[in-house]
Amino acid sequence: MLIHNEPEKGFESNRDEAYKTIWLFAMRHFPDMIGIAPRKEKGRPAPLIKEPNPWLWYQLASLAHKLGFQSPQTNKILASNPNLISARKFLSEYCRSSQVRLDQMETDGICEQFAAILGNVKQEERTQEIPIRFTTIESGEDVSRRSGRPFEKAQVSDKLLLSLPTLDKLEFVEKNEGITSLFVKCDFFSSFFRDSSYFKRAGGPVFELFLENDTSDCSICNARTVDK
Repeated sequence: MLIHNEPEKGFESNRDEAYKTIWLFAMRHFPDMIGIAPRKEKGRPAPLIKEPNPWLWYQLASLAHKLGFQSPQTNKILASNPNLISARKFLSEYCRSSQVRLDQMETDGICEQFAAILGNVKQEERTQEIPIRFTTIESGEDVSRRSGRPFEKAQVSDKLLLSLPTLDKLEFVEKNEGITSLFVKCDFFSSFFRDSSYFKRAGGPVFELFLENDTSDCSICNARTVDK
């Protein structure tokens, strides 16, 4: 059961905003959390499927706790040490590939030292602002790329921009403008949570998604603009 309590100081927000913040975290980091890779780009190797990153799960649980959410799952994650989990995983793989055998005491000692080192590593801070672009003078994100899991290039380019401040900047799009993958994600997110339509608010055309049946590919998501 997920319980929402009072958020920590500095993380005050209404429950809807808090819930969206957690969703956006998952959208940014899903390839490193659930063992599902972004979709393959044409002409490029398939993205590697990564094992769940314990540190990202710890960050998600910590964020949820700060925003006032609590559950048995988040409590269990917060009681763990993600650095120690990563250290044990690394040492286990090293021993297996190098055919090294260590007793439990040696293993525990090495893992604790390695975990302590990881705990002192500082994350790199982003110093340069990334421009937010919802439209392009080119054709924009192809219709075939607007549904399902994000493609690899779109996931990489949009990852750091998926946030509530970005959603607040979502703007009206003219019929003759190409839309970017970032716009597609933000518009999907807003529609999913039934926020006020940015198109209707601007008094312009509504962006309509519809499905066309296709026996070879289950369904293909297309887009068109229609008048209000």
